[in-house]
Amino acid sequence: SENIPAQEISELQDLYVSTNGNEWNWRNTSYGIPWNFVANCNPCTEHWQGVTCRLYPNNSTQHVIEIALSNYNLNGTLPSTLMNFIKLERLILSINHLYGKLHTLSCTLFDIE
Repeated sequence: SENIPAQEISELQDLYVSTNGNEWNWRNTSYGIPWNFVANCNPCTEHWQGVTCRLYPNNSTQHVIEIALSNYNLNGTLPSTLMNFIKLERLILSINHLYGKLHTLSCTLFDIE
């Protein structure tokens, strides 16, 4: 089966909580489903809005490679755990209400539009 590391679920939850996720503006379901942190959730196979994953076949593990939440009404600070997404390539968070410092991220090229 295709798994996502529990740490990445936790990091998504940190982002959701720190940016007032219960007030986010979800798109219609053609964009995927709203984030839902229930037991055994998998944002990759459940197609969460704004989350893109890639399957790494050598170990049957999926990793979040993109978080794209422009104009979703994120309101708050970005959590320091964002730097723990080991395969994240793009972080797109324009047109939101974010403040505070963007913590140091890994060496991957980020496109913070």
